[in-house]
Amino acid sequence: MGAGDSQGRLLARLLAVAVGLVVALGALALVLWRRPPPADEHAVTLAEVLREPSLADQLLERMARDNKGEFDTHPDADLGHVNLKGTYERSFGKVEINTYGVREREYALPKPAGTVRVVLLGDSFVWGWELPAEQRMGVHLERALLERRQRPDLAPEVLHLGVTSWNLIGECAFVRRQLDQLQPDLVIQISPLNDLDDTTGARGFGAMGNYVPRSPRQGDNVVRMLSAQDALGVDIENDLTLGLGWESLSRFAGSRAAVLGLVAALGRRPEHGRYLLVGHWGEANAALHAHLGSELAQGAVVYLPADFRDDVATRLAPGDPHWNAAGNERVGRILYGLIRARGLLPELVLAPWPEAEREALDLSEQGWREAQEYDALVAPRLSDMSSAIETRSLTRSTARQVLIGLDAERLVSSYASFLLAQPAPAGHVRIQGRCLDETSLAGARVHVFAEEHEVGAFELEPGRPLDHAFALPSSLGERRVLSVRLQADDFVYRGKALRHFVAFALERLALE
Repeated sequence: MGAGDSQGRLLARLLAVAVGLVVALGALALVLWRRPPPADEHAVTLAEVLREPSLADQLLERMARDNKGEFDTHPDADLGHVNLKGTYERSFGKVEINTYGVREREYALPKPAGTVRVVLLGDSFVWGWELPAEQRMGVHLERALLERRQRPDLAPEVLHLGVTSWNLIGECAFVRRQLDQLQPDLVIQISPLNDLDDTTGARGFGAMGNYVPRSPRQGDNVVRMLSAQDALGVDIENDLTLGLGWESLSRFAGSRAAVLGLVAALGRRPEHGRYLLVGHWGEANAALHAHLGSELAQGAVVYLPADFRDDVATRLAPGDPHWNAAGNERVGRILYGLIRARGLLPELVLAPWPEAEREALDLSEQGWREAQEYDALVAPRLSDMSSAIETRSLTRSTARQVLIGLDAERLVSSYASFLLAQPAPAGHVRIQGRCLDETSLAGARVHVFAEEHEVGAFELEPGRPLDHAFALPSSLGERRVLSVRLQADDFVYRGKALRHFVAFALERLALE
């Protein structure tokens, strides 16, 4: 058999599998050949194709071009999703996704000798939301490092390792679990205000999912900083980022452990990789510092001040906090100034850039001062918070206290989390509402938690009202805010596609 025949048979086998996959997925456009292979050539498994890396790449790239979505699920539950490898046409230009599922050129693993590798770690800010790749901050930073290095034998390389909607935990996992291959000399983690949000999985055809691989019991409920959409029909910035109550504090704790774990792992590397956290939370940088940044060495964290976050000259649009082209260029310059001033890449022997270093110094000093004002940040919110949530008459203030699990019909999901003020020590938490009519929920139990304590549970009785009060531990009496969580053992489907999970209707939740 000639080489041409052999190649043709191999390509025909690839076609058979590709067509089968696309048909199974609902895409019927993969018709590439004029003559079908013999029937016995269709007996090929996906595993056989995936053992041929070049053929698998061709298949994935073609599927990426044909699909409207761009996300790919990832088996690491901490990570949730990456991007689907391939080339995408967007209104602002082409988007190239590499083998590792990030919007970056293909880079070598392990790191080549003579390369000084800088990793920009984050979410859509690092990805480059609505921007051509060449306008992103890392391109400006890499150019500045290249032009000002005084070691021409070393090649600086800046990589954008960011995917839309990643959070701090997922980002740290992505780098730490490939650290001995990636071998970064410096990791700069860009943290915007929504970095405590859940990271979701991906659905078929590359769409973003509405489930959280790390927390399967949440069902279809995703904890987000903007989460009153279901309850009021509008986006309201809730209290997740303030470090008030168990839900927020536990997320800070997980993020803190992830960041400190990455820092420790970098320190164990032979090159003793360095780390810099860039806080971009506006006035909420004070919460980021109080519950995470204060655990880092002062030289390993910088807070961009609130007026930098609010500067419309650096935003894509007044209501969109993502940086535009000018904002990315400015951030690249600031990062160079920080690297130079703090000696984060000593091996490059970088030449001074006075303007960049002065701007970085001024911003970091202003941001540091603002980050010390945690009490001033939370005091107005504490005074405005209620000890009861009446679901029939939610206000913007009480809607902020709903962190997850209450929809516009006042139905509670399989997991719900609320914040309640406790101006004076309360004796009970009271839950009033109505069970759903579905008989399949009969006997299902809803567990009630106040902060870290399970204070009781109640059974669902189809069609009946519910009114339960559970005693609170005396140890919670001094806390100004209590996190109340409801976890149902079972639920029913609602919604047009039967993907919304609900357990009962809530009318009132209160501390008494």
